[in-house]
Amino acid sequence: MPTGTEKDIEHLRELSREIDALYASGKDEQGAELLERALKEAEPLDDAYALFFQGERCGYFDEDYDGQEALFRKALGLRPGDSILAWNLGVSLAKLGCEEEALTLYDKCLELNPEEYAFWRNKGVCLSKLGRKAEALAFFDKALELNPEDYDSWRQKGVSLFQLGRSEEALALYDKALALSPEDYHSWRDKGVCLSDLGRDEEALVSFDKALELNPEDYDSWRQKGVSLSCLGHDEEALALFDKALELNPEDYDSWREKGASLSCLDHDEDALAFFDKALELNPEDDVAWRLKGVCLAYLGRDEDALGFFDKALELNPEEYASWRNKGVSLSKLGRDEEAIGLYDKVLELNPDDVYARVEKSQALLKTDRLPEAMALIRQVVKDFPKFEYGQDIYRYLLKFEAIEERKAGKSDT
Repeated sequence: MPTGTEKDIEHLRELSREIDALYASGKDEQGAELLERALKEAEPLDDAYALFFQGERCGYFDEDYDGQEALFRKALGLRPGDSILAWNLGVSLAKLGCEEEALTLYDKCLELNPEEYAFWRNKGVCLSKLGRKAEALAFFDKALELNPEDYDSWRQKGVSLFQLGRSEEALALYDKALALSPEDYHSWRDKGVCLSDLGRDEEALVSFDKALELNPEDYDSWRQKGVSLSCLGHDEEALALFDKALELNPEDYDSWREKGASLSCLDHDEDALAFFDKALELNPEDDVAWRLKGVCLAYLGRDEDALGFFDKALELNPEEYASWRNKGVSLSKLGRDEEAIGLYDKVLELNPDDVYARVEKSQALLKTDRLPEAMALIRQVVKDFPKFEYGQDIYRYLLKFEAIEERKAGKSDT
């Protein structure tokens, strides 16, 4: 078995790092050229690294992660104490959804080389994917302690903070990542998503445009830009961007779902149903698609049918208050207001600031002849949300309640 010197092996490892960096920054052509060079250099030097670079080719050229994993395992079998080979096998396993096994490998890597910041970062990414986002933060912090210039650790920590609902903090970390690597399209895209979450969609569009300038093949940026356009009321424009995302990745269930949502916003509800169905065919665990199809059916007057979709959404994600509210609205439309009131209470338990649930609850209370409770609730809404964008509707409800109260008072006076 040809085996190079330690200096040769370290050279091959450095080539691996450079290849990853080029692909990570969207420079696929340069990455491919360097990968071919690395493979030629590795073949006469070391069988393990020759297998490793063949695996890299499977992943980067063909997106064949099963093939990549098999080759990486063979490479690690030839060099079982090589932390770089173990780390890359962990990365491949994580791509295949085998995060628990990947974690075991990252722990092995950290035992072999606790000073390698990338090992700490990737363990954090893996923990985040497993839903252990708060725990992941400490690993990103350790990576940054070892290498404060690692822009990807700043970005990945930002992603975890964003997923924990800490968008303002996340935004600062994306800016830090971009200060270190302004050509990183991932950070521009993630910053755009964060800005959109904060209601700053005009700014988000700038970030998505920058991401797409750096990598026009990033279907996720096309979709996210479409979502921001939709949030700004530009659903016609958004449709073209969802189409672009689906041209690049027809399996992107998020784009199918978002196109359905925009069609529904444009009152093309019958057409929208097919897009929600496609999203659910690709990912039957997508609670948002179940909910949005339910909303679409409700818009079409099919509230009985809609209830089943809201129930499925809640089975998948019982903490999503919008699904409880949407189910409540359909129940109210079906005359089941007492049941609906219980659901609105559930919404307000999960999100006390959901003004829509408060207004809908007030209407259900009114329909069940609980006028004083309805009036107290709507007056509290007006007090708590004086600048709510649908404020005129709230004031209209309040006037209606007061008119009913006055009529009742008039009858009691006679």
